[in-house]
Parts: sequence; structure tokens; C-alpha cells
Amino acid sequence: GGGGGGGAFGAASTKTRGRVERRAGIALESTLLQPLPSDGVTAVRFAPSPNNNLLASSWDFTLRVYSDVTQTVSAHVVGTNLSCSPASDAAACRGPVLDCCWDTDAVTAYGACADSNVYAWDTAAASAATVLGSHEGPVSCVKVVTGTRKLVASGSWDGTIRYWDSRAPQSDRCVLKTTFNERVYDLDCLFPQLTSVNADRSYSVVDLRVPNKFYKQTTLPCNSQVRCVRNFPDRSGFLAGFIEGRCCVQYIDDSSKSFTFKCHRNGDEVYPVNSIAFHPMGTFMTTGSDGNLTFWDKDSKQRLKAFPNCDYPIPTCDFSSAGDFLAFAVSYDWFKGAHGYDEHAADAIYVRAVRHEDIAPRHRKK
Repeated sequence: GGGGGGGAFGAASTKTRGRVERRAGIALESTLLQPLPSDGVTAVRFAPSPNNNLLASSWDFTLRVYSDVTQTVSAHVVGTNLSCSPASDAAACRGPVLDCCWDTDAVTAYGACADSNVYAWDTAAASAATVLGSHEGPVSCVKVVTGTRKLVASGSWDGTIRYWDSRAPQSDRCVLKTTFNERVYDLDCLFPQLTSVNADRSYSVVDLRVPNKFYKQTTLPCNSQVRCVRNFPDRSGFLAGFIEGRCCVQYIDDSSKSFTFKCHRNGDEVYPVNSIAFHPMGTFMTTGSDGNLTFWDKDSKQRLKAFPNCDYPIPTCDFSSAGDFLAFAVSYDWFKGAHGYDEHAADAIYVRAVRHEDIAPRHRKK
């Protein structure tokens, strides 16, 4: 199988379409959502409050919505299966969907697609996903930009971030294009701060009130490929995850406070950090190809909680808007190539409640 090992921070099964969920570790303590995607899961995103629908994107060319997952999970027995939505709650795109996000209305969803398009989908209507705009290469990431004008920002392997106005005519939707020297791997936006990371290990910060110039642009402090980025809730910096089992905590204006830390490792084996999600309290979780999901506190520089290893990569995670639930996927991420692929392992999405004592910040150790 994929990345086993308990990680440096320390099975039952259910048959579906001939494949079996690898029900181990944290997945045993969580609720499985049905129907399952038929290929690798790339992103899970909770809708903005008070809606608790969950959006998921996948290599199987679809965007999916699971309805009211937290209400159902609250009254559900942990460790069993949960049909949250009919299979019709899915929208087809014309290529693998590499990322997704919600609009602020919690109704419209957007997908970043490998066919070079950004898709928009009205999840409340029985309608197909439509092309919002197009890049010249696979679209790796998408986020909604709030502020004086609501836009959708997408990053691509064509080396650009493009800003789209969904209300404009198709030919006028791209209102701004920022060009980089290399592919855009991920971006995050908390108005007015948009942070992006690129294939040349550079990062860029843009103040969206002055969007046509960089507030800061420099090289990340790690020597391996960057995989993901998330802004601090207070916008003073960001977290970036790398493929060699390391995260950097980067402060924008006071770089003397910045540091890196090792994670998602098992002895000499190092695994990619696949995703990062901040909790409303300012603590955060990471997931990795080692099958670990871990809570952290960057201010006290402590690991808060290491969940049992699920023995297969966790490519994506997210907290609900109130922070009382989390979602994650267990799905192969190809970090070990074809020989690490388990054809019998289903791609699965899980939801579980978050205990306050597990994620609450801790005082700095003396």
C-alpha cells in the first residue's frame, strides 16, 4: 500500500464497488460519507457558516456536495457509514478537479481543473458546472476573494494567478492577471492578504487593495518542493508545507520570528505534508502521505494531538467554520509512484467531531 508507518508523531472495512476502505487509525473513529468518489480526492471544503455542507473535488472529474454533514454526524454512531447525499449531488467537469472552494453564499462552488478551466457550479440547482474562465495550463488552486469586489482567484501551472468576476460577460471576466516565473502550486486568501507558492520555491504576498504589485516576494526557507500554503487567521504570516516532511511558519513583516519544524516522518522516512487547515482559535492541523493527521500550536511551538495513523495517505483536510468538526480524505496521492498504489483501496471521505481540549492553544513551555 501507500505510506505506512506511525510517523514521528506518534482494521475494519466496508466493501464498495469491489474496493475496500482502509478503515484504520483515525478513520476508525470517524464517519464515512457516501457515495464515495471513484478516484483520488484532491480537496474537501466546508461551506461558510451556518451551512455545513461539504464540498469535495476528485480526479474522477467531479465536484460533489455532501449535505448537512455535521448535523447528521452529531446524531450518528462513530465508525459507521453515512449516506449524506444522493449521487446526483455531483457536477461533472472535463478533467480531474485539483482543488475546490465555496463562494461566500455557500451555494456556488468553484473547481480548479486539470483541463485548464475554472468551473462554477450552482449547487442548489440541478444544473451542470459551467466554465468561469480558462488558463493556458492545468489549474492547481482556487479561492474566493472578498473585499470591495468579490472575485475568484485561480492559480495555474501556466505561471499565472487570474482574478475572475463571475458577474461579468465571459469575454470580460478576467479582471487581472499576475505572472510568475514558475508554476503556481497553491494559494490562499484572507482579505486583504493573498499568498501564493510556486514551483521555484518562491512565495508572494499581495495586498489585494493594491493588487497589481507584490507586497513581498522572496524564496521559502526549505530546499524541497512546496505543496501547500495557508494564511494565519491574523494575517501576520502563513504556513507552508513541503514534500520532505517539514513545515515553515513564516512571518511577513518580522521574519526573525519565522521557523521551520519537522513533521510527517517515521525514522529516516520522510513524507509529504499534503494539507494545512487553521482552526478559528488559531491552532492548526496538518495531514501527510504517512497517514497522520496532527494538531499543532505555532505560538507555543507544540504538538497538541497526534491521531492514530490510518496507514494510507491523507491528501486533504478542513475544519468547519465553527471549528467543531473536521473532514479529511484517505486516498492515494502517488507520492510513491505506481508501485505504492493499492488497487483494492477505495477513496474515502470522513467527518468527525473536534474536541475543544484537543485543539485549544496551550501556554508556552518554560
